[in-house]
Amino acid sequence: MYDYIKGKLTQLKANQATVEAGGLGFLLAISALTASKLPAIDAECKIFCEYFIKDDRPVLYGFSDKDERTLFNSLISVSGVGAKTALAILSGMPLSKLVLAIASKDSKTISKVKGVGKKTAERIILELSERVATQAQEDDSSFSVFETNPSDSSIINDAVAALKALGISQSDAYKAVSQAKGDTVEVLIASALKFI
Repeated sequence: MYDYIKGKLTQLKANQATVEAGGLGFLLAISALTASKLPAIDAECKIFCEYFIKDDRPVLYGFSDKDERTLFNSLISVSGVGAKTALAILSGMPLSKLVLAIASKDSKTISKVKGVGKKTAERIILELSERVATQAQEDDSSFSVFETNPSDSSIINDAVAALKALGISQSDAYKAVSQAKGDTVEVLIASALKFI
C-alpha cells in the first residue's frame, strides 16, 4: 500500500519515528538501525514502509532503505517470527553481519539477539540460508548489503566465489569471509583462508 514516506522528521525514539508529510504525521515502528541512520529532527527524510494490520490495528513499519525492508519481510516469512522479533533482530546487528550469519548457518550469532532463542535462530537459518546465500552473490540483489559501501558487496562476493572455486562449500566460504579482514579481494581471500 505504501512504498515510502518522504517528509519532515518530527519525532525520533529508539523504536519509533514520526514523519510529517502532506499535513499528516505518520508514526512508524522502526529498528535501532533505521533510527541511527535518520537525520536530525525537522530535517527532510525518506523512510521505506510496510503496512500491516495487527490485532485489528494498522501499524506502519519504517526502514532506512529497501535492503532492510526486504530482510524484514524475509524474517517475518519464517514460521514463529513476528514483526516485533524481526525488528529486534534488525536492531541487534548490522545487516551485513546478519546476512553472513544466515548464509554461513551461524545460529550462535543470531541467538545472541535478545528475545531470539536457539530454536528460532535455527529456524531462520533453515528457511532463509539458501535464499540469502544465493541472493547475496547477485550484484543487483537486495541482500548484497555489506555495511554502507556498495563496493564492499562486490569484494565479499568475489572473495566467496574464489573460495568456492577452490572447492570450499558456500556455507564455509561465507563463514570464513565474515571473520576475515581486508579491503581488496586478494587480501580478503588470504585472510579468510586462515579461518578454514
